[in-house]
Amino acid sequence: MDCMKKLIIKIGADSDKDLREAWSKPSKELNGTTTVYLKNAILAHQILSEERLDLMKHIMTYSSPACVSDLVESTGRKQEAISRDISILESQGMIQKNKKGRKVFIEPKIDSIEIRFK
Repeated sequence: MDCMKKLIIKIGADSDKDLREAWSKPSKELNGTTTVYLKNAILAHQILSEERLDLMKHIMTYSSPACVSDLVESTGRKQEAISRDISILESQGMIQKNKKGRKVFIEPKIDSIEIRFK
């Protein structure tokens, strides 16, 4: 699995400005981070709904990879909803799925999420 890192979500920020600034003044703080730029809070909510943030919290607190049935039990949500949210979180690079037999195990690819509004 990839090393754990911080995910920074910038809502309404100027990615070109940030890139120019990063080139002119490199920062060691950014090592190990991934930054996602979103135009507005509506897009942020579509990706990181309250349920998905709660699911990420559950995934990040397991000491070993969680299987989908563990997440269904710990969150009290339906398996279909968990599977849908896992697919979205995976597409955003926040988790990794590993299939072993008939079970799917979920591991976090990040250790923290920071949301910044500009």
